[in-house]
Amino acid sequence: MLNALERFKYHWNKILSDEKEQFSAVTCLCQDEKGQLVGSPLKTAEALLWQGQIEPIQALFNNCRGKQVKKFIAYLEKHHSCIINYSYYQAEQLCSIG
Repeated sequence: MLNALERFKYHWNKILSDEKEQFSAVTCLCQDEKGQLVGSPLKTAEALLWQGQIEPIQALFNNCRGKQVKKFIAYLEKHHSCIINYSYYQAEQLCSIG
């Protein structure tokens, strides 16, 4: 996507100013010209999980059919309300994780 930074800026600007302080990072998934995911889905999931972003993780593994993936998604669905943005807590020095 030639205008990826412009898309980031567009979505960032849609966030209300007083809500922006809740963000510690902005991430995305990258695809090549054939629509194939670039990089490791597990590394991407790890980064998203660290930020407490459950929905993008579910979308990342949406087409996977393995037993372990289904168990992982079930875990996320069951515990989504308990999964916090660890990155934010670490950046704010509210805890010493990682």
